[in-house]
Amino acid sequence: MAKTQNYNAFQLIVENRPINYQHVENLKKQMQDNPNYLKSDPILCNSKEMSNDRYASADGHAIGIIDGQHRFLAAKAEGKTIYYTINDEISLRDVAVASAYSKKWTLNDYLHYYCVQGLTEYKKFAGYMSRTKFPPSVCQNILQGGRGKYFKTKFETGALECGASTNKAEKFADAVIGTDDKQGLTEFLTFARKAAFLNAFWVLYKNPKYDHSRMMAKVEYMSTTIRDCPDRAGFLKELSRVYNYNSRDKVKFFETEV
Repeated sequence: MAKTQNYNAFQLIVENRPINYQHVENLKKQMQDNPNYLKSDPILCNSKEMSNDRYASADGHAIGIIDGQHRFLAAKAEGKTIYYTINDEISLRDVAVASAYSKKWTLNDYLHYYCVQGLTEYKKFAGYMSRTKFPPSVCQNILQGGRGKYFKTKFETGALECGASTNKAEKFADAVIGTDDKQGLTEFLTFARKAAFLNAFWVLYKNPKYDHSRMMAKVEYMSTTIRDCPDRAGFLKELSRVYNYNSRDKVKFFETEV
């Protein structure tokens, strides 16, 4: 692996995929937070001669970037050192084909990595997921507080914070799977561990007006009427319907609810 700050030594290959400038901005932020970012993922290039032979857009005066053009532009904008390798055995086509079959790290992959590293918050997350058998995306929603880009980045970069009340999360799990002396929703609903169901039920459960005893009383005699829905929105409507059935003090759990 070589390094340089001579940005003119490189050339973008027009035949490569179009530049996504939002991706460049995201990479700039990554490089600001992690000075070793490019060391761990150097840019892959073809030599001047091979670039000139292979690609019509190359002029033979610079080495052609075949993998890492976004990293290059981000590093250049930040004034960072470029780490790169030259390998003429690999072409732009090889990179494109490999990308089609590459598998990105999953939430479970990151969880395993940081647990092995000994990070407490990830161990806490893994323990909760192991005990409840809830999908990782649901555990993220409950323990981390959401699943959007902000939370995803925090999880993937080792900055996970299980900000939700541990007591609240544990009580929610008990409400779903039950305890030694109390039945949970799984006793009545075969789909109670589905991600869509759990995410919908979490909306109800964290509402200050939610009464779990009232819900269980309704579920016991209405369980056969509760539909297995394809998404969170459908389950929200079903659970709200059951909770408010024959009740004067109806609770509004979502905005579009009448």
